[in-house]
Amino acid sequence: MTSRLVVVKVGTSGITTDRGKLDEQEMQRLTAQMAAAHKKGDKIVLVTSGAVAAGISELDIPPKPNDIVFQQVAAATGQSVLMAKYRELFKEHGLKIAQILLTAEDLSNRVSYLHTRNVLEMLLNIGVVPIINENDVT
Repeated sequence: MTSRLVVVKVGTSGITTDRGKLDEQEMQRLTAQMAAAHKKGDKIVLVTSGAVAAGISELDIPPKPNDIVFQQVAAATGQSVLMAKYRELFKEHGLKIAQILLTAEDLSNRVSYLHTRNVLEMLLNIGVVPIINENDVT
């Protein structure tokens, strides 16, 4: 049986509550589904948003949607919060994760693209779940 590559895209609204906090129950449900697919032999890539929302929640300050520096500060703070939660949830299923932060430039530059592709392939081949997010800080 050949394994399938399953790419799961989760937007901010899919993993946050109405109050803007990470929705742990929804994240548990999603990671359980991905872990079940992984157990069946599928290779899983998670593309996630949510770092800005996690940062705003962590910093406990009101959002400023039109302030780019504020958004970058929230993303820088929230990325580690988001990844820590994913790590905890995937670990419950015996899975390891890897964080990959990308910019559009990373994918448009041929050398960077190839490096990224090689890293993704190796992670998938050793059973690690890559978690991709846009690098909102740069």
